[in-house]
Amino acid sequence: MRSLIKFIWLFISLLLLTDSSAFAADFLSRSQTPAWERGKDGEILRRDSEGSSRGRSRSMMTRRSGELTRGLIRGNSQGKDLSASIPSSMVPLIPETSGLTSMPQPSLLWYVSGSWPDKMEFRINTFKADEPVLDTSIPGPSSEGIYRIDLAEYNISLKPDTEYEWFLTIVFDENDRSADYFISGTVIYSLLSDEVSERLANTPKDRLYAVYAEAGYWYDAIDHLSRQIDADPGDTALRKYRAKLLEHVNLPKIAAYDMRHVSGN
Repeated sequence: MRSLIKFIWLFISLLLLTDSSAFAADFLSRSQTPAWERGKDGEILRRDSEGSSRGRSRSMMTRRSGELTRGLIRGNSQGKDLSASIPSSMVPLIPETSGLTSMPQPSLLWYVSGSWPDKMEFRINTFKADEPVLDTSIPGPSSEGIYRIDLAEYNISLKPDTEYEWFLTIVFDENDRSADYFISGTVIYSLLSDEVSERLANTPKDRLYAVYAEAGYWYDAIDHLSRQIDADPGDTALRKYRAKLLEHVNLPKIAAYDMRHVSGN
């Protein structure tokens, strides 16, 4: 599985020899850039508002987010009509195939195009399991942006080499789940090799995302990079680099969100 979902990033080690701005300029100037590999069967595992999906059997997952009609008159459990507040886009920041993490308690990142005034349902389970590992609610987003769910906050640890699914859902009617608006993705906790562990130990903390990316650990690379952007939102080099990562996993619209910040629009 590991070999099927690695980055082919032979040149990314240049980051370790240059500052982030110089690396980003070199990275963006290349006409040929590597891509995230799909599995042999080409199956897309990411489910988002762009319409990518893998078949689901549970009744709560009968409608993917991109199919929800914006004009539906739906209310939440308190009887409020929230149909006008539905975000036009929700996307998990993950590859189209399963993404790797070296952390038993990784962070899960997702993008939303606008605010949602009510709570959202967060669920994680092993693939095709009937009972979830965690089924809880989180506050809705306050605005457009990239958000993070830290599994450590819920005391949830993944088992190595096990595929997990995670779901983030806007529930309109708890008694009728057929119109749920949700996104989902998969994650696999895979232990680091001794070689990668040594490289991480000998790499400056602000460059760790490059080592994770080269080794194929998407979740760790995107989270580490995103935390640096959160700490310094004005760093255009980091924004451009994250935009390129998102383009590599076929998320050009989310990459455009980062580039808007670079251009100041």
